[in-house]
Amino acid sequence: MLNLSKGDSLDLKKEDGSAVTKIRFGGGWDMADTTKPTFDLDLFAFDNAQVCYFNNKEIAGVKLDKDNLTGAGEGADENIHFDVTKMTSKKFALAINIYNGKAKGQTFNNIKNTFVEIEDEDTKKVLARYNVSADGGNNDSLLVGIIENVGGILKFTAKGEYTNGNIEEIVTKYKPSL
Repeated sequence: MLNLSKGDSLDLKKEDGSAVTKIRFGGGWDMADTTKPTFDLDLFAFDNAQVCYFNNKEIAGVKLDKDNLTGAGEGADENIHFDVTKMTSKKFALAINIYNGKAKGQTFNNIKNTFVEIEDEDTKKVLARYNVSADGGNNDSLLVGIIENVGGILKFTAKGEYTNGNIEEIVTKYKPSL
């Protein structure tokens, strides 16, 4: 398994060099102080026309499996699945938002162990992990990275750009770059 850093890119291929066609991006987090109220982080993906998130869990080739409201439990708390054979867009952004973070005064300062793992769904092998909670500061949103279909091979580029805003604001901010 490869540990990614901000700016790293990874072609999502099998060991034999063939394209991975079904990918799971799993996001997880823990509370830094378990005596405080839980935070609801939302993993979402979007292209120029559509957003896959807790109120719209499926778009062409992209599906969110659940909406974890607390981060409780081991491993990934939410998962977004990409099927390159069904995707109608060539480029997606992957992001995380603290639901109502601004209104509740909740930021990444209060969260630890935030990560995104990338898994080949056919083999169940985790290809890479991107730990993202170290630099969150007083922000409530994060552009995790860009997923791009390059000739049938998905490429992930870790962005790690922290910002503030709800899902709609994040989509508006980053959609022009897709």
